[in-house]
Amino acid sequence: SMTGNCPNPENSMTDWKNNFVGFESGFDFSFATDHQLGRSENFAFIRRGVLFIGLHLVGGRVHDKDEWKKRHTDNVEWAEEKLNEDPDSYRAVVLLGNARPSQQQEDFFREVIDDVEKLGKPSLYLHANGGGGFMEYRPFDDVGNMLAVQLDDGGKTPPLRVNVDFGSRPFEIGSPVNSRN
Repeated sequence: SMTGNCPNPENSMTDWKNNFVGFESGFDFSFATDHQLGRSENFAFIRRGVLFIGLHLVGGRVHDKDEWKKRHTDNVEWAEEKLNEDPDSYRAVVLLGNARPSQQQEDFFREVIDDVEKLGKPSLYLHANGGGGFMEYRPFDDVGNMLAVQLDDGGKTPPLRVNVDFGSRPFEIGSPVNSRN
């Protein structure tokens, strides 16, 4: 994970921010990317009717309980703000995080999944490998509009193509980008 399983989480987070915060400014897009004030690694944008929300949501060893709790609170506030800001402007949601949903992130998911369920829009949570390789699954049995995809080890596999179509099941999870000729 970005910081959870790293031997030096402070350096890892600094490196991540130096390389990726504002990454989108190197491209000419017709849409704006928002960053959370005070937590610039969290971002959001709407593209072709899909709301994308990137979150600093990790698993692994908790190095600092106060920081962990504050980060989860910030993540909840950011996700809820973006989900509820203008629901008519999007038809589907893609949440991006590192951690597989577990009890460790329950304080985040318990809050945000209520919003996802109430909005009723098809939603996908894409996250890093939590062990076991690629997997498409329903992370919350009682939330029918939420799908999750666990990616293969990101350092060893090519990017995954995900298309977001229309309807109640719009997510087409494809094969790694390099495997399509």
